[in-house]
Amino acid sequence: MKPLIIAIAIGFSPALHAQDLAAILAPITMPALAEKPAQEASTPEVATIKIGESEIVASLEKSLKTHLGVEGDLRLFLTQKWAPVSLPADQVWNVRILQTPSAGLAGSNIIRFRVEAGERRLGEWQMIVRAQLWKKVWVSSTRLERSQALSPAMLQPVNVDVLAENQPPVPADVDVTLYEVAQNINSDQFLTWRDLAPRQVVRKGQIVEVLASEGALSISMKGMALAGGGIGQEIMVRNLDSRRDVAARIIDSSAVRVNF
Repeated sequence: MKPLIIAIAIGFSPALHAQDLAAILAPITMPALAEKPAQEASTPEVATIKIGESEIVASLEKSLKTHLGVEGDLRLFLTQKWAPVSLPADQVWNVRILQTPSAGLAGSNIIRFRVEAGERRLGEWQMIVRAQLWKKVWVSSTRLERSQALSPAMLQPVNVDVLAENQPPVPADVDVTLYEVAQNINSDQFLTWRDLAPRQVVRKGQIVEVLASEGALSISMKGMALAGGGIGQEIMVRNLDSRRDVAARIIDSSAVRVNF
C-alpha cells in the first residue's frame, strides 16, 4: 500500500517572498535613544575685588605718612583718572612708594608707586598728586611784643592745612613756655618758627653753677655767662677763678654743663 501524502497548502495573497519572511522573523529592535551629552565639570568662579580710586588714595595716604614720617591728617587728591585694578578677593595688596619729591611734601607732588599683591606686581604708576596736611597750630589770641615770654594763655590751637602756608606754622603740641617772641606778632596770626626764639633762662653776665664731669669724676664751680640763652643752647661761660672761657650747655635757669 502506498503511503498517503496529504499536502496542505497555505495560501497568501499576495505571495510571500523569502525577504519578507526574513523581515517578519527578524528580532524587534527599539530605536536608539539619543545619548545625553556628558556634562562638563563646572569651574568654580573666583571672587574678585577692584582697587578703585578711594581704595588707592587711602593706601597712598597711609604709605606716604610712613615713608615721609609726617604727622597730621594727610589728604591726597589724584589729578588724573584712576582705572580700577582687579585681583582675587583672597589676596592682600599694598602700595609701595618708589619716589617722592626730594624737597619734601608740598601742595602738589610727583609720586611714583607700585601696587603689589604678595610677590606679584600689579603695576606701577607715576602721577601728580595734590596734598593737604591738616594739623593744629598755634595762633596768637592777642598782639605779642618782641622779647615777651610766651604762655599757652596767649595762644589758641587752630586746625589748618600747613602745606598751604608760606612758612611752616608752629605745631600746637610744642611747649611754647620754652620760647619768647622774636618779633612783634599781630592778633590772630599764625606763629612760625621765625617768630620764636628760645626763651632766655640765663642772661648775659649772670652767675651760674658750672657742672663738669668725666667718667665717675664730677666737679662744680661758679662761672659768669658771657651770653644769654635758653635751655639746651650752648653759651660761653667764664671760670671766675681761672678766668678761662669754656663752652657749656644750659640745663636750667641757674646751671650749665661742660662735657670734656
